[in-house]
Order: sequence, then C-alpha cells, then structure tokens
Amino acid sequence: MKKIYFLLIILVSIILLYTLRFKLLAHPGSVFIFSKIGIEPYGRLFVGIIELIASFLIVAPRTIWI
Repeated sequence: MKKIYFLLIILVSIILLYTLRFKLLAHPGSVFIFSKIGIEPYGRLFVGIIELIASFLIVAPRTIWI
C-alpha cells in the first residue's frame, strides 16, 4: 500500500512539473487564461512558482502535509 501511495505522490509531482513549463514559458493558452482573469503576467508567474515549490514539498515526507 505504501508503494502505491508513493507512486501517486510522484505522479502528482510530475503533473505539477509538467504544467509548470506552460506557465513559466508563457504558453499562449496559459497567457490567455491569466489575461482573462486579469492577473497576467504576475499571477501566472506566481502560480508557476507555487507549483514548483509544491512539487518538491509533496515528495518530502516531512512536508507533505503542507
């Protein structure tokens, strides 16, 4: 059961890192979405940085609760 749990955590971390590149590299779709809600570019970069931090914190057992 612990192996499945760990694999799920790794999968979530990989997904976060995959979507991060769209935000940090200003993919047109990401820019469009954040422009529509009125927080482009600072909101997009902030969310990208939060995703980067979360993808590392989720893997560490001591910080997974965050």
